[in-house]
Amino acid sequence: MEAFISVRTPHSSDPFRWVVYVNGKERVTDCPAVNDGRWHHVGVSWRGRDGDWKVYLDGALSDGGKGLSVGTTIPGGGALVLGQDQDQKGEGFNPVESFVGSISQLNIWDCVLTAQQIKALATSCPKDISRGSVLAWSDFLTGAMGRVKTTAGSIFCADCPLLENAVPHLRALSPAVSPGAQVQLACDPGFYLFGLYTGTDFHAGSAVTYHCNSGFYLLGEPKMLCANGGTWTGNPPACLDVDECALGSDCDAHARCHNTDGSYSCTCVHPYSGNGKNCTEPVKCKDPGFPEFGHRDGSIFMMGSEVVFTCEEGYELIGSTHITCLESGTWDLPFPYCRALSCGRAKVPENGIMTGRNFTFGSKVTYSCKKGFVLKGPVEVRCLASLRWSRAPPVCEPVACGEPPAVQNANITLTGRTFLSTATYNCTEGYRLQGPAEVVCEASGRWASPAPSCVTVDCGDPRP
Repeated sequence: MEAFISVRTPHSSDPFRWVVYVNGKERVTDCPAVNDGRWHHVGVSWRGRDGDWKVYLDGALSDGGKGLSVGTTIPGGGALVLGQDQDQKGEGFNPVESFVGSISQLNIWDCVLTAQQIKALATSCPKDISRGSVLAWSDFLTGAMGRVKTTAGSIFCADCPLLENAVPHLRALSPAVSPGAQVQLACDPGFYLFGLYTGTDFHAGSAVTYHCNSGFYLLGEPKMLCANGGTWTGNPPACLDVDECALGSDCDAHARCHNTDGSYSCTCVHPYSGNGKNCTEPVKCKDPGFPEFGHRDGSIFMMGSEVVFTCEEGYELIGSTHITCLESGTWDLPFPYCRALSCGRAKVPENGIMTGRNFTFGSKVTYSCKKGFVLKGPVEVRCLASLRWSRAPPVCEPVACGEPPAVQNANITLTGRTFLSTATYNCTEGYRLQGPAEVVCEASGRWASPAPSCVTVDCGDPRP
C-alpha cells in the first residue's frame, strides 16, 4: 500500500514526531519535523508480506524498517478520516489533535511504488501515476466536513505564468512553463537584473563574472566566456529578488513583513508600535473582572479597548455600561456593579408578625401571627424579577372557641365566639350564681374554666 500527500503546516516550535500506524501497530519514526510553514511532499508505503514500511519526505527516503503488522491486510468497508486523529473506531475524536494547515494531492495506491516514481511525484506531475488506484485527491474534495476551506484554484501541477513581458526588458529564452521545466532568462542589451559583472577584457578566451546586488540572488551560470567566433557562450544569468519575508526576516514577532525589490520592510501590527524590528507592547489596563449577578462583554484590555457590562434579570447596573482603557493604563470610569431591584416593603397583616427586612429581588419574608390568632395564607413570599411579591400577604384570624359551656338554669349573653370574646351568665329567678359571671375565649381555643353554676336560692328556716 502506498499513500502520498502534499502538506503545509504553520511554522511552530512545538515537538513534532511522525508515527506510522497499521492495523493497531505503530512505529515511531526519526523523520524530521515539517511544521516550518512550507509545502512538503510526504509519502508512506507499507507491505503486508514482511511488514516493510518507508517514509519519504520531498522525494527522499527519510526512515523505514520491517516487521510492522506482518501478514495482515487492511480490510475494506471502513471509513477513511483525513485531518483528524481517531483514538477508537467510530469515536475518540479530540479537536486538539486535529490537523492545522493545508493538504493537497493525497493519493492512495494498492501497491508499493518505486523510489523513482516517488521522486517523480515529488518533483513533477507524471500523468501515468497522477491518480491513486484506491483513492485519488478528487475523491476527498467532495467529503470535506468541519472547519475546512477548499481552494478551487490550486497551483499544483498547473503551468507557471509566462515570464515574457512580465518585467520590462526581461526576455525568456525558452517558452516552456510546464511543471519541472527550466527557463533561462536574459535582459535586453544594456540591461541586467539587479546585478553587475566584473571583467574588462572582451577578447576571445576572456570571461566575465556576474554578481547580484544585495537582496538579489543569481539565477544561472555566474561566468560567460568569449568564444573564438566573437560571441559569448551560454546565456547571461539573472538577478532575482530574495523574498526575505519568506526566508525569515528580523521583523518583530508582532510585526508584518513586506517584501520589496532587493529589500523588505517591517510594520508593527496594531496596537503594537515601533519601527517594525522592535515593537513595543501596548498599554494594558487591569482586568475589570465580572460584576456579581452580571456579565461582561470584552476580554481585551489594551489601550483604546472597550468593555460592556450588563446585569442579570432582577438587578440594575449602578455605574456606566461602557468603560474604555486609557493611554495611562487606567479605565476612564469606575467599575460598575449590579444591585438587586426592590419589590417595596411587604404588607404586614393585622395582628401579624413579619420576619425579614430585605425586600430586593430573590429575598423572602416569613409571616406568623400574634397570640390568639392563626395564619390563613402563605407562610412566606418572595420578591420576583417582575418586582412583585410572589403571593398576596396572609391574614391573621382570631382563634375560635366554639360554644361556651352550658350552665343549667342560666341565660348566656355572648360578645362572640373568638379570641377575647366573653360569655356572661345570668341565673333565672329562684337561682343564684356561684362562680364567675363571665368567662373569656382564650388563645388556646377554649373558654376559661371553671364555668359558673346556678344553685337554688335557700332562704333558710323561717323565724318563729
